[in-house]
Amino acid sequence: MAVGTKQAKQFQALFDVIPFTATVDMASAADAETQAANVTVGGAVLGDLVLVAFGVDVADLTVDAQVTAADVVTVTVNNNTGGIVDLASTTVTGIVLSPANGFADA
Repeated sequence: MAVGTKQAKQFQALFDVIPFTATVDMASAADAETQAANVTVGGAVLGDLVLVAFGVDVADLTVDAQVTAADVVTVTVNNNTGGIVDLASTTVTGIVLSPANGFADA
């Protein structure tokens, strides 16, 4: 079993980190349906990386998040389960990783 430790400053020379939380309520999703929610995240710009986690079991849905405009992260869920899935309203927690000055020189 691998054991890790949190290294909060491990990538600080490469990325500025912008944490965010938001409440999202994805309605009942039919098979092959995609739903999205926009979250305002100050400082996010196109090209930034986004990591996101839901506060509930995502029931085999695929989850994606990306910066779609300045200060806007779009969280998307895709239902390819073959049935209807209804997620409860939940808190989404995430971070935006914005390349720091000098990233190309690292």
